[in-house]
Order: sequence, then C-alpha cells, then structure tokens
Amino acid sequence: MEQSAIARTRFSTEGQSSHEGWEGWRGVFAPLFDIREENPPDRFRAEIDVFDLDTLIVAKIAFDGVQQTGFRSRELIRRSGLDHYAIELCLENDGYHCEGDNGDAKFGTGSIAVLDLGQTNRLRSRNSTSITLTVPRATLDRCCPGIERLHAVRIGGGGPRLLADHMLSLYRNLPAMSEAEAGSIGDATIALVGACLAPSMERTEEARGLIDQTMLDRARRHIEARLDDPRLTPTAICIAVGTSRSNLYHLFRHWGGVARYVQERRLRRIHALLCAPGERRGISDLAYAHGFTSAAHFSRAFRNLFGYSARDVRDLARMRAIPRSRQAAASVEAWLNRLQSH
Repeated sequence: MEQSAIARTRFSTEGQSSHEGWEGWRGVFAPLFDIREENPPDRFRAEIDVFDLDTLIVAKIAFDGVQQTGFRSRELIRRSGLDHYAIELCLENDGYHCEGDNGDAKFGTGSIAVLDLGQTNRLRSRNSTSITLTVPRATLDRCCPGIERLHAVRIGGGGPRLLADHMLSLYRNLPAMSEAEAGSIGDATIALVGACLAPSMERTEEARGLIDQTMLDRARRHIEARLDDPRLTPTAICIAVGTSRSNLYHLFRHWGGVARYVQERRLRRIHALLCAPGERRGISDLAYAHGFTSAAHFSRAFRNLFGYSARDVRDLARMRAIPRSRQAAASVEAWLNRLQSH
C-alpha cells in the first residue's frame, strides 16, 4: 500500500501468477460484485489506483486477459450494506455490457455509465480501463434527485462529455493535490455530476416510453411468428429482442409477464384453428403443436381463459358447418361422443 497527502491505495497483479492475481482481484471487489471468469485466467493483468477525497472516491481501474462477469445480486446488496452510486467513464474497452432493472446497454470508449449499487446489475467485459467516481446515495440524491433512473442506461450529450473531461483531468491531477484542495474539489465534482446528468434524466424519461413501445412491438411480432415453436421461451425472446429478463417482464407486466402472454396468444391461436372449417387436427395435437406438454394443463388453461372447453368450440364449429336439418342429429352425436370420452 502507498499513501500520499490524499489517502491513496493501489492494487496490482504485477509479479503475481495469473491465478494469484485473479483471486486478489476478486477479493478487492467482493463487497461490490461477485466476479466470475468465463475462461481460465491463463493471462490476467489488473491495476487499481484509488483516492479518497472524503466526500467521494476516485479510482482508475484497468484489467485485461479474462472474459469476466460481475454480479451484484439482491443478496450481495443486503450483505454488503453499501448504498452508493458509481459514475464510470469508460476510457477503453472491447464491449462493456451492463444489465440492470432498467434494461441493458453496451458502453463504448468515452461513454458515461451510472450504476446504482442499491439495484441489481450484471457487468460483462474482457478488457477495460475506466475512471470511477463513487458517491454515497444521500449525497448525490441531494443535488441530483431521481438519478437512480439512469442506472444501466446509456447517456449522451454535452453534459456527460463535460463530466468525462473533468473526471479524466481530476484523476491526472489528484497526485499533486493537497488534502485541503481535494476536499473542495470533491464537493465541486459532486455538484458537476448533478448539473451534467440532470438533463439526461429528463431526456431518458421522455424516451423511455418510446423505447419500451418499440421493443414491445418487436417482441410481440417475434412471439406471434413462433407460437408453434416449442423453443419459444423467455430466454429465447430476450436473445432475439436484445433485452434482459427483468426488462422483458417489465414490458409484459400488464399481462402478468411474458410467459403468461405467450400462453394466452397460443390459446387464442388454437381457438381460431378450432373454428376453422378446414382444420382436421385433434385438440390434443393442436395443444402439443403449440408448446403445451400436458393435455390436462391445456384444458384447464383454455377453460380459465374462455370460460368453456376446447371441445365446446369444435362442436359449435361443426354445428355451423352442416345444414340445419342435420344439426339436431349432430348435436346428439356430439353429446354421445362426449359421454363416451368421460
């Protein structure tokens, strides 16, 4: 550990094996993220340089060599007790993905990312260099109310660019600052964060409805074209549409979630087919062809949605398809067949 006039801490994997460096890296971030590698750490390098300005923490974080994912789960949030915002400037990366309750986004070089450490999120990258400001929630909420809405949302504009320039300059000049200078600079930095991000919150709120509607329309078209595909799962829909499970549920919340929406659309498709004069497949065959794996489950779901059975629909369709003079006989035949099936 090295210290300067401003409290400073460093971590580096230099001189360590890849395995030792990787485990040390995971230990440093343990209060923040559960970091897991997606490939063995044969070649892993990382450096962290942290300054404590009393009102906020400034850090430069760099790593490469391992495709990794950092999970901040609800359990980790409860266990860590940390309640902060992290404002991250991406200086260099090869595809930095952030997935949170508001959706997911990819951040490229020069991007500003806001992470609310009180919300769940997942970060994924292989190589990254960034500068991060970590600020207590209560401090930032006072100058920027509602900033939690920017969690895991890609933001742009003049304000974030100005903030990015300041963050880079701040980190470069901190080693030469005194402790007294750092205190006033820290307060000014927090005020600048609020001033630069407030307009982005307003634009994000306005755009959110349009973005959600566009993604919902895309998801519904994808579902409608694949109602007879047994592989039509929430995970498959997320991949096709390009969103997270949490955001997909948000989009379909009025239907009770995407799984219930898919089931309802399948039931309505089967209802229409049962009414079609040229449809010859049996009821169970139609159910299995539309993703139902149990005839009993299909029957219950169908009756719960429509208030009558699938057999009632088919019987009525057949009645309408024959001359009136034969309808009475057909009715009796249908009733007898139903009795026989019990």
